[in-house]
Amino acid sequence: MSFYENSSERSHRTNTSSLIPPTVIPKYFNVPYAIQHGYFRCVRYLLELAYDSNERDCQLRTPLILCSYIENTRWSLSLAQNLLEKGAKIALEDHARRNA
Repeated sequence: MSFYENSSERSHRTNTSSLIPPTVIPKYFNVPYAIQHGYFRCVRYLLELAYDSNERDCQLRTPLILCSYIENTRWSLSLAQNLLEKGAKIALEDHARRNA
C-alpha cells in the first residue's frame, strides 16, 4: 500500500510543478499575435498574466479590432468580452482610423 501512496503523491507533485512559468513565453508572443495566429485559448491566459489588452500590432490594430476579423462569431464575441473585462478600450483607432 505504501508504494501506491508514494507514487500517487509523487505524480501529484510533478503535475503541479510542471506548469509553464511566464518567463518561457517568447517575447514576441502577445495578445495581438495570439489572435492573428488563431491561439484563441491563449488570450485568456495572457490576460491573466497581466498582458496589455490594448497592445497594438504593426498596423496599430488593437485586439478588439482584430476580434472583428475572426470568422467564428462565438470565438469573436467571447474574446471581445474577455478583452473588455480586462480593460480594452473601444475608441482606439488603427492606421486607417477604424475602431472597434
